[in-house]
Amino acid sequence: MTDYVPRIEAIPETAPAYDDLRKPVDFPRPQCVSSKRNCICYTQQGTLMRDYPQSVCRAYVKEGYFDATKPRNNKAQQDNKT
Repeated sequence: MTDYVPRIEAIPETAPAYDDLRKPVDFPRPQCVSSKRNCICYTQQGTLMRDYPQSVCRAYVKEGYFDATKPRNNKAQQDNKT
């Protein structure tokens, strides 16, 4: 029965019984927005990336972010063939 006792109180999904079900299948990809005073990054799920340095956030806004794990765009592939 202790397998169903959450490691973090009141958050049932942290119970050891669910460990095998909670394997990561993705990683956070930053989506950043900036203003004069602040720069904030979110994940693709819309969750706040709290500890992202302002300098990195502003660089992503200005220069973009390359995701090497994303497959090449099919439209771009088709355009290159013609």
